[in-house]
Amino acid sequence: MDYAGVDLMRGRDGRLMVIEVNSIPAWRGLQGVATTDIAGLLVDDFIDRRVAPGRAERRA
Repeated sequence: MDYAGVDLMRGRDGRLMVIEVNSIPAWRGLQGVATTDIAGLLVDDFIDRRVAPGRAERRA
């Protein structure tokens, strides 16, 4: 699996606990609090690794 959604919750003692791992994550919640274009990063990564390996080197 290339990507996963990991739901975390902080316990009363301050430690993070994994609540669930989703193989098909919904990024809407994370995107609602992030300033980075998550979908764009995922698409770029997919293209770099699956469609056009080596593309990153050619862009440099």
